[in-house]
Amino acid sequence: MRQSRISELPVLALVLLMACGPKPQVYFKEQVSFRPSKTIAILPFNNYSGQEDAGKQVSNMFLVELLKKPYFELIEPGEIDKIMREERIRSSEQIDFATAKIFKEKLKADYILIGAVNEYSYLTKSIREIPLVSFSVRLLDTESGQIIWAASHSRKGDDVELIFGWRLVKSLSKLAQISVSQVAEQIRVEH
Repeated sequence: MRQSRISELPVLALVLLMACGPKPQVYFKEQVSFRPSKTIAILPFNNYSGQEDAGKQVSNMFLVELLKKPYFELIEPGEIDKIMREERIRSSEQIDFATAKIFKEKLKADYILIGAVNEYSYLTKSIREIPLVSFSVRLLDTESGQIIWAASHSRKGDDVELIFGWRLVKSLSKLAQISVSQVAEQIRVEH
């Protein structure tokens, strides 16, 4: 029996290594969780990465991830763009309590998801290129104007690489998709 436990150690070590990797940093406002069937407006993310359309790509990834959750209703991005044009809102940095109320009144949005993409590029390491993704996101309650949830995440394609490229993520969009999924999983819902 002792021999079988010793042979299990390498398997256990491998499983632990596979679970490693950067985790999102998440903030929850105390005593707040999301009630089911709430409506979210996902605003276009600000793009500080220098990569064209990175903000739009990451905000669309959040749209897809949140559509998978049956307890959220999402507002059509075209409707959000229309309100932003009408109200002359050029960036989510302009969102304040009064602006949040506009989304509440005109779109019936309970929450506004705002984000920024800081990195969306490839790093050159030795002879290979490694994707790098970094973004932050926050959720505003349109009733109170308060941030009730926020997260930031930064990943490199070789964060969980073990040996000889095993578990290496080579695609920038795939790495972004994995990162967005990890962050979206952190949204708590009251049942």
